[in-house]
Amino acid sequence: MITCNDIEFKMREVWPCLIKGDQNTVGNLWIPDTFYWLPTLDDVEKLLQDTFMEKYRWVTQIFDCDTLSKVMSAFVAQERYRLMEEKNLSSKEIFEWAFFECGGTRFHGQEMRHAINGCITSDSGIVLIDARIDKMWRPRIWNRVLTASEWLVIFNAERSWFGV
Repeated sequence: MITCNDIEFKMREVWPCLIKGDQNTVGNLWIPDTFYWLPTLDDVEKLLQDTFMEKYRWVTQIFDCDTLSKVMSAFVAQERYRLMEEKNLSSKEIFEWAFFECGGTRFHGQEMRHAINGCITSDSGIVLIDARIDKMWRPRIWNRVLTASEWLVIFNAERSWFGV
C-alpha cells in the first residue's frame, strides 16, 4: 500500500515540474484517493496480457491515444473491482492500483504528443505503459540518461521504500 503523498513524492522525483491539482484547480497531478495498492511488475504484465486493447481501432481525434489511456485505466479499475467482488483480494489489498494516465511530447526518442498509462510497482518503481503497442518501460529521469552514480542513488532509495 502507498499513500497519496508518497505517490506525489515519487512522481515529482521523475517529473519535478508537476503541478498539483484538485477538483477546484487546474493541474497535471491529481491523486484523489488516500491509499493505493502497489502491484508487482509481474502483476502489471499479466494484466496487460488480459486486456482487450487490440480490439479497438485507432480513429484520430475520436478514439486515439488519450481515449485508449482512459479505457486502459478503466479496465484496471474494473479488474480490481471484479477481484474484490470475487473475494480474491485480502482486506489489505482492497485499494486501487497506483495506476495513472499521463501525456507528454517525447516518446520512444521522438518528438510527438502522446498519451499513455503508468503504474508505480512494488518491485520496479514507476513503469510507463503504451498498451496500444504492448510496450512497457521505465521513464528517463530529468530528460537525460543518468550516470551510474545517479542510478545507484535511485536504486538505494527505491530499495528502502519498496523493500526490494
